[in-house]
Amino acid sequence: MNINGYIKQNTDEEFSTLPFNYVDGLIFSELSYINFDLLLDKRKELKFKEIDAKELTKDIFAGSVDANKNKVMLNLMRKSKRYGEVVVKNVKRYFSNKETNQFLALTLVLEDGTMFISYRGTDTTIIGWKEDSLMIYRDIIMAQTQALNYAKRILRNNDSKFYLGGHSKGGNLAFYTALNLPQDKTPNLIEAFSYDGPGFKEGITKFPSYISVHKRLTKFRTYNDVIGSVFNNMKKYKVVHSPGLLFGGHDPFYWQVVAKDNDFKYAKDISNASKKYSKRIMNWIESLTYEDRKLATDALFDVFSNNDTIYDLFRNFLKNILDIKKSLKKYSNEEKERLKAIIRRFFGFLINSSNIKNIKRKQAIVDRELKRGKRNGRKTQGTKN
Repeated sequence: MNINGYIKQNTDEEFSTLPFNYVDGLIFSELSYINFDLLLDKRKELKFKEIDAKELTKDIFAGSVDANKNKVMLNLMRKSKRYGEVVVKNVKRYFSNKETNQFLALTLVLEDGTMFISYRGTDTTIIGWKEDSLMIYRDIIMAQTQALNYAKRILRNNDSKFYLGGHSKGGNLAFYTALNLPQDKTPNLIEAFSYDGPGFKEGITKFPSYISVHKRLTKFRTYNDVIGSVFNNMKKYKVVHSPGLLFGGHDPFYWQVVAKDNDFKYAKDISNASKKYSKRIMNWIESLTYEDRKLATDALFDVFSNNDTIYDLFRNFLKNILDIKKSLKKYSNEEKERLKAIIRRFFGFLINSSNIKNIKRKQAIVDRELKRGKRNGRKTQGTKN
């Protein structure tokens, strides 16, 4: 069964008889994809049992790829004894095209006062996806700073025990917050969950507080993992069976739950195919310079700049293809050559990782030729088409 099946099975099980667990953590993380700020409106907080079915309009679930599944989930939760008394409050949303930022966090409070700070992962906006891509060359993205500041504000003058959690990018934000908490708040952290979230460019062990909090960091990956493999250097993690392939397996509603255990169905490790392709993708990223990573990211999203959501990419597929040349006009000839080399290198790594040395050697030749051309004074300005 999936998380909705788990909610149905335990609808009458209170947290006093079935303690908060990993599956509840995923459910609470998924709740961040629901627009509770629209539900709260002028109310400061709201119990799940107080939510009226008439309030659950389409806008409440907009922006998530799992909008319909989330509506089913919320309906099950508001009718259940287990979640009926849970309070949702302090929804903070921020979105900016100019700053390349997509952020939402909320706080859930159990009957005993324990809090769960839930961070939203990537939504359906192109800006959300672009902010994710910034992680490949920036040390810190805006959403990470916002996640930490949000937690500091919620925990100020509050001595409650708390969890941090999120799915996808939200998991990265949860870990970032846990690793940067004020010292006086760290003792109250019960656990931080990253549900198939990416890691950090410089590695998680580089954080000064890693040694003191690492036992409270729980990372989940899926059997056919892709997202959770990016910049992952955690040796210990839990692998959940998910029948969806690649990005499909990333969807929380595919994660398998064992009914009798009220826990996930675990695998010993990620699949061999996932290991192979994750390694190739990381080899490609690590082979790129800072400048190449930034150039590739900027160019990719310049092509998609006329699209607001990932659904627009499919609806406008042919137009996007035709607009590629127009979108790249502002780039110099040198930059265009570098982009071609980056793309060739990507497919080279993806197709044959055993030929990595040869690919790097060829790229080094291209780099030298480009530098030589620059020194010789060749014009590299963009040409009009």
